[in-house]
Amino acid sequence: MSTHSPPTFPPRLEHVVDATPGIVLTKLRGDVSTRQFFRLEFADEVKARQFVRSCSEAAELGQDFGGLDRPQECSLIAMLLPGNGSARASRIIVDVGRYIESCGVPVPKMYLAIHHLGFLVIEDLGDTRLFDLIGQVGTENVKDTYRTAIEYLVRMQFPLPEVPRDCTAYSYSFSADRFLWELNGFVDSFSHIVLRRKLSRSERSIIERDSQAICREMMSQELVFTHRDYHSRNLMIKNGRPHVIDFQDARRGPILYDIASLIFDPYVPLERDDQQELFDHYFSLLPARPRNTLRRLGLSRALCVCAVQRCLKAAGTYVSLVGQRGESELVRYVPRALANAFQAARRCAGFVDLCNMLAHWLDAANEFLNRGVRGAKPDRPR
Repeated sequence: MSTHSPPTFPPRLEHVVDATPGIVLTKLRGDVSTRQFFRLEFADEVKARQFVRSCSEAAELGQDFGGLDRPQECSLIAMLLPGNGSARASRIIVDVGRYIESCGVPVPKMYLAIHHLGFLVIEDLGDTRLFDLIGQVGTENVKDTYRTAIEYLVRMQFPLPEVPRDCTAYSYSFSADRFLWELNGFVDSFSHIVLRRKLSRSERSIIERDSQAICREMMSQELVFTHRDYHSRNLMIKNGRPHVIDFQDARRGPILYDIASLIFDPYVPLERDDQQELFDHYFSLLPARPRNTLRRLGLSRALCVCAVQRCLKAAGTYVSLVGQRGESELVRYVPRALANAFQAARRCAGFVDLCNMLAHWLDAANEFLNRGVRGAKPDRPR
């Protein structure tokens, strides 16, 4: 018996779902994204291929799936993009996915893309993220997976000469203003929701001065392809190897942005020795030219300024969800994001005032969680 599609499913495709014998449709939970995901389970892969063909006919595409894969499994994922701009967002997902795959990095196979409906059907990678695997077996037992993810990162940043550079991501770049805007967003959300007060004149002076310095230093790095959200929840494990997801916001950015995102991940409390070991592996894989450039910039500082900005930006996202939704499971990671930012800032000369302020804000974040989020674990700077 078919599971009826929810009202938000594209109307032109509802009858395809309802007319497919034996289909089981389950809405999946997302993290921060406004996209909706559904698992579609069929009796066999033939029924799965028929469903994809029927959706194409219902949307009057008349396409022969040129350039797209054909389903080989009986479970698929349907992705529904929100509202205005969904056609453009759908094209970007397909385009960036093809680029990453051309770099020799596994991504979900694309089976159908109805751009004008913002509707995609992709490979089902299962439910196990790197984050989940770490919870099951511990950090020490996933070092090889981390190394593979780091090798993927270098392949995306420095693709082979035959890989085309016409990917949409290369037409967009981070800027110091963008990074500063993200930090200001963190400050606004954190002061309003967690501190419940305006910043003092001293706090405002420190954060403005050091935010500008951090953003300037980040933009002094070489700009390369960046995933923009490269962490343990965006690496799915299928058949024992990681697959990269959630790459629709990829653009050119500082070379150390993604590795900082991975090893200063608020979702996973990596010890400093583990962070260093993984960064050393990353650095060893880089071509000679960027290695020499990073040495001239000051390797540790270049990494840590990216980590400070990235972790504070993440904390701002988690806190803002409380303001938007009234609650959020992700808010429990605010203390770890702040602790990671504190650790990174402490490794950089000139940020003593920022470190002291972050230590106080970390205490405030723990108090906030203890008041309002059940099951949250307070964190302390290491």
